[in-house]
Amino acid sequence: MSFARTAFPALSPVLPFLIDDIVCAFSRSALDKGRAYQREGRARVVGRSANGRTLFGTVRGSQRLPYNVAISVTHRERGGAAFDTNCDCPVGLDCKHAAALLLQALADAPALQSPSPPQRRISPEVTAWLERVEATERRGDDYPPEIRHRLLYLLSVSEAGAAAGRVLVTCVTARLLKDGSLSPDVKRYGVDAAFNPKPAKHLRAADLAIFRRLALARAGSWSDRTMGEVLAGELGVEVFSLMLATGRCHWQEATGPVLAVGEPRSATLGWTLGADGRQRATLAIEGGGVGLALAPPWYVDPFSGLCGPLATGLADGLAAALLAAPPLDREEAAEVRARLGPRLGGTAAGALPPALAPARSVGGPPVPRLLVHSRRLLPVYSWDPGRKTQAVHLARLSFLYERVSVDASDARDRPELLAPEGGLVAILRDRGAEHAAFASLQDLGLRDATSFHRWRLPADCARDRTLTPSLEGEVDEDEWLELLAHKLPRLRAAGWQIDVAEDFPLRLVATGAAIEAEIETVTAADSGIDWFELHLGVPMDGARVDLTPALLSIL
Repeated sequence: MSFARTAFPALSPVLPFLIDDIVCAFSRSALDKGRAYQREGRARVVGRSANGRTLFGTVRGSQRLPYNVAISVTHRERGGAAFDTNCDCPVGLDCKHAAALLLQALADAPALQSPSPPQRRISPEVTAWLERVEATERRGDDYPPEIRHRLLYLLSVSEAGAAAGRVLVTCVTARLLKDGSLSPDVKRYGVDAAFNPKPAKHLRAADLAIFRRLALARAGSWSDRTMGEVLAGELGVEVFSLMLATGRCHWQEATGPVLAVGEPRSATLGWTLGADGRQRATLAIEGGGVGLALAPPWYVDPFSGLCGPLATGLADGLAAALLAAPPLDREEAAEVRARLGPRLGGTAAGALPPALAPARSVGGPPVPRLLVHSRRLLPVYSWDPGRKTQAVHLARLSFLYERVSVDASDARDRPELLAPEGGLVAILRDRGAEHAAFASLQDLGLRDATSFHRWRLPADCARDRTLTPSLEGEVDEDEWLELLAHKLPRLRAAGWQIDVAEDFPLRLVATGAAIEAEIETVTAADSGIDWFELHLGVPMDGARVDLTPALLSIL
């Protein structure tokens, strides 16, 4: 967005807003800084759009090049003016640069600084109606140059929890940078915002059509929207096709590939047996790709960015319904075959989950296993995927019954799990021993991470434990070092298996080498005063590790 050489209509001496409108529209901080910029001569009004409702200008900020600012002025139904601002600074909206430009516009038209508002010959109802008509006129799918924000559709497939296998789309906004690329900082945009009487100007006609269908898809579907909107069935294909047509549908992230329609591919529906002993419907896609449980099923090729329909040999609705099946244990899979097999028959019956051999029983006291790992998580009250995540240290408890791991979050009393050598194993759980392990973690200060209400925990971390964090959700590194160095070795000595993930940022390294100390005398050339420097270190893996910074941090 550059206005330096752009031709605009001549600036009218009459502006449709007052200083009071500016005061009400901006924060105190933005207004004070904008007033300072205007007084320093940093703001320059370039002109207006053809309809006279958009103000253009430049404001010199802290960067070498000035920021370009575009501001649209609208009338409130109860009087006064409202501003829709766009600036290519990092803030982007309602910033100090926009405030400076509006103040400069008033300074350029002193006749407006009268305390009485301009006379209007039409009623507020007519004014509001005219603005709606004008908004409809600009709702084409092309972006005018003054609109610097873009709505993006981020497509993904959930991999964990109750929503596993669901096709999800998250709507976010990103700012267009000076070089034409999109800013990596995105903000989540709710579907409901599109039904505002005055939708945001970066929404195009195609976006409003997509949002109406997404709202329709909510009826009777999965109700948890924290991960995104759900696409399913024939309506999901329709919405997905509209998203692809915008050219703003990305795979998983705003920096991911832009998706485009490719050639149809063939696929075979099958079932895989997971470590939890449950079967899940999968697609073996010719040419590769990720399967989408739509009607008909689609694929996404993350490498090429191509996507398209899949030919499975099954009816579209049946294929989509089978792909949407929840994980099935051995008994549930048998019930599915008994009920659906006679109805489907033939080729379709071959797409049902296969029969599994009966599980052998395993019991005895378990070996508690604790996995120490770290995850980057969003704060609990954040709905914005662009917000900064926090590194959170976690401890995950599981139980080993003859080398078969039972996650502590598994509520089944007799789960059937996949053994390392293959086949199913029925675990006869020792609840007393498991409860004693939970008590041991409680004694070490490891509490249920959900009890702190600090972060949005993914499904696979829902039962993880952690040490008490700060109010802001930050971890106490010293407490975790104490846990690793002194507390967990006691559990290991009691028969626990303690594992630390390879990417865990804190590491304890044992060395048998002695600490080396070196004292160096230094004489200042200008004053002749002598002092000494102390260097402490320990050799480790062929290199000398300086201990002085660590000792100074303790002191």
